[in-house]
Amino acid sequence: PADGGLAVVDTANANQQLPLADESKLYRNPARRPDGSVVLFAREPEDERITETAAFLHDVRTSVSGIEVVQASETSVDLTGLRWAPGGRLMVTLQGGVLVLVDPISAQGFPLPLTDVAAYAWGAVRLPSVPGLPLTDSVQFLADDGSGAAQVWSLPSDGGEAQPITAHPETITAFDLTPDGETVAYVSAGGLWLLTPDSDEPALLYEGESLGAPSFNGDGSALAFEAAGGVVLIALDGDGTPQPLLDDYSAPRFATASGGLLVRIADGDLGFYALETGEVRRLGTFRLAKPLADGRILAVGAVTADQPTGLYIIDLNAPEPTLFYAPPAGLVITDFTPLDTGPVRVLLTRADGLPAPLRVFDVSLGGGAVTIPVVPYLEGARISRDGGTLAGYASGAGNLAVYSVVLSAESIPPIPARIEGVTFPPFR
Repeated sequence: PADGGLAVVDTANANQQLPLADESKLYRNPARRPDGSVVLFAREPEDERITETAAFLHDVRTSVSGIEVVQASETSVDLTGLRWAPGGRLMVTLQGGVLVLVDPISAQGFPLPLTDVAAYAWGAVRLPSVPGLPLTDSVQFLADDGSGAAQVWSLPSDGGEAQPITAHPETITAFDLTPDGETVAYVSAGGLWLLTPDSDEPALLYEGESLGAPSFNGDGSALAFEAAGGVVLIALDGDGTPQPLLDDYSAPRFATASGGLLVRIADGDLGFYALETGEVRRLGTFRLAKPLADGRILAVGAVTADQPTGLYIIDLNAPEPTLFYAPPAGLVITDFTPLDTGPVRVLLTRADGLPAPLRVFDVSLGGGAVTIPVVPYLEGARISRDGGTLAGYASGAGNLAVYSVVLSAESIPPIPARIEGVTFPPFR
């Protein structure tokens, strides 16, 4: 209360107030620490030893006689502009464009080496990292193995350590694995390479300009990729002769059950290339798409720029895609996966790109959305095929972070920083 005293409000019982301290002191700036304890500042209204904006740190303690509010410091702290940092151990203020950490016990300030700061805010607090966390799917990414060249790495689902699965002398820029995870195709230094489990050395499949986006089909017998502004196909169970498919298209991705490839048209729209007829069908302004086992396609975006943005079902036998789910205002879908139980699990973040807790929903056609409790914050989050594992970056430095939806736990593996291309084995 503004005129003194301290109370707990029971919001589940008509906001009933339970007094913790009398009105002889003014209490301000409470903070709850991770262990459940509470700290705050207090001062006597007529205390002339300190300024009107200063107070002393107090603890809220539980004893045999009940709850007590006990002074924890003999040094007053000027609370002007001070805010608690996450954890309730330090306070922060902005002074002349400089961020300053303040010890609430000694009142000492520690300027940070930052100048011209106009505003600041705290992001979500990370969960404790659990070593050896078992996952529901393996995670692949690019990272330096210590040689100065980026290699393909894999973090196994059994909780083991991440290991590089390639040892190429030049940096790898793009890759894909066969559905069984045993064979990897990758792009490096103008070449497309294939590394199989029965060979110690990779085989050069193709040389050319602007190579990228390798994609295996459902049984690993064919490989599509970008080359010189077009799409090329190699039948790995044949003589290995490259077959040009399309000019001025990019980002091929097999949709095996649909009988073709998802591709990017030159203007950025998503298209579908039918392998049997050689025809391309324009699907819409979709930025992310995944094929389903029944031949349909799930995609994020819109059919045209003037239509609602959301998650659409694309039936290649129907004239138009169907809107499946539209995210709430201010949020965008960053990834999704269809669950075996029927709903689609979607990951949402703020549309303005500012740091914010990750939101995860299970959505059903006509059945609304169910919130799934998940890790508070994960940059560039991706979701596994079964929806049980999330992977992304723990920070802007590119540290890998993985989260088990099943166990509600997070792990930051001790692997090289500044990784790239975090992904799970894809739908095909």
